[in-house]
Amino acid sequence: MVPSTETVLTWLAAVNAGDTEEVLSHTAPEVMIVGPRGTAHGREVLRSWLGHSGATFTTRAVYGHGNAVVVTQRGVWRDTATGKVSGEAEVVTRFLVSGSQVVGSLYSVAVSL
Repeated sequence: MVPSTETVLTWLAAVNAGDTEEVLSHTAPEVMIVGPRGTAHGREVLRSWLGHSGATFTTRAVYGHGNAVVVTQRGVWRDTATGKVSGEAEVVTRFLVSGSQVVGSLYSVAVSL
């Protein structure tokens, strides 16, 4: 397995476990996050998203080459207060990795359900 792929899989496991500090330990301080609502930078943006998104992901496939990793997943978002599902989608995310840290993430919804 490519080292960048291992980094992304560790990052995703921490997201699914709700372990914000572990996610951030594998995230560059000025991480660039691009998603449906625009572009943002920094760990604090990610910390905020992790605190309110209630997101978990089931990985379908992983494609890694060099410092780029593309992951296809089933995403489920839950209300953090009630646990009730608030959204589901098939998603594709491209991660950029430097060393053992995610430095960029480009997220797109493939199919909304």
